[in-house]
Amino acid sequence: KNVAAKSGKIENKECIIVIEKLNSGKYAFQYFHDENDNNELDSNWMKIPKEGYGFSNNATGKFGPPAFEQWLFKINAHKKVICYPTY
Repeated sequence: KNVAAKSGKIENKECIIVIEKLNSGKYAFQYFHDENDNNELDSNWMKIPKEGYGFSNNATGKFGPPAFEQWLFKINAHKKVICYPTY
């Protein structure tokens, strides 16, 4: 697995991150809204996130994160991916 971290500013209630020159293949990502700028996803004592978060394909899990296979999507050409955080 190749892992890369990207961050962006939220402007007008959206954050746009552009990743150029990706080869065709399967990809997945996870993201979170670091509301207090501490570079981590804050959670309560039950490990439930207190900040917005999400996964590619808008995948959701019931008790924990969704299965990785649900995150995967294919890129064959130019593609725009839109995801919405869970709060």
